[in-house]
Amino acid sequence: MGINLKNFGWDEVEASEGGFVKLPVGGYVCKIVNAVTEPLKGKGLRLTADVDIAEGEFANYFSQNKLKDGRWSFNAQFMRYVVGADRKVTPAFKGFMKRLEKENPNFRFNESDFDAQQFINLICGFTFGEREYLDKDGNLRTSVTIRYPESVDKIRVGDFKIPPIEKLPPDKRPAEKTSDEDFGDVELVSDDQMPF
Repeated sequence: MGINLKNFGWDEVEASEGGFVKLPVGGYVCKIVNAVTEPLKGKGLRLTADVDIAEGEFANYFSQNKLKDGRWSFNAQFMRYVVGADRKVTPAFKGFMKRLEKENPNFRFNESDFDAQQFINLICGFTFGEREYLDKDGNLRTSVTIRYPESVDKIRVGDFKIPPIEKLPPDKRPAEKTSDEDFGDVELVSDDQMPF
């Protein structure tokens, strides 16, 4: 007996033409598609900018690979503390604003009326590197995540460094698995040969 897939949304589902392609590590010219700020208790105010690739073979990579619930991929969220726990603007945030002004000639950051929405559609270069994580089964995996802002011109000519892999701390890594094969060259000793 067959199953009528129309009862399971056959007509509403869009067909997929291919498999998922992992973003290669490297540098990309990106655009900011959304930005919000949020206070973090005892830590200050943080900017989270959702970023997508604006040029080249991987243009619109993250918008095409949105999570099923519509959330933006964590791998393309650039975060900077705007104000630190000391209640002062952070040098890293100010540096990022200077970079956005340099890369976007018509943009002037308004520090007296700060609204994260003013960053939408601005471009910036970013490097992407590998990061280790544990999957739901506790297996060690890697994903490619946004790392550092960079000059658009340097990204376009390939004058940037790929960030080193961001490894999990030793206490968060899974235990190394051993098998009998790992002891293949070990000479076995009988009880008679033991000195005690």
